[in-house]
Amino acid sequence: MDKKVSDYIEDLVNKGYSYDEVIGALKKLESSHITELTKEQKLAMGMIETVFEDRKESMTKAVLYMERNDKNLRFNWNREYRAWKSLTEAEKNQIICELTLPF
Repeated sequence: MDKKVSDYIEDLVNKGYSYDEVIGALKKLESSHITELTKEQKLAMGMIETVFEDRKESMTKAVLYMERNDKNLRFNWNREYRAWKSLTEAEKNQIICELTLPF
């Protein structure tokens, strides 16, 4: 078994997910054909991940925060913010998928 998949399964089990939830997550993982993140996506992902974790792992709150605090992000996360703004919607969605897939 791939090391990443086994780590993913272990993480889900440790978080208390049921067997059916783990199987559903694995099917979702298997069906997603996520390609390697680009340099800009990786740069932006650091900012998104921090905002996401600061909002108690709620992507809804993270996205709302990012929309409402445009100037703050531009000032505090200049390179990451510019990378985020340069991405297409599909690339942004791919980052969000990467962050939320384990949940």
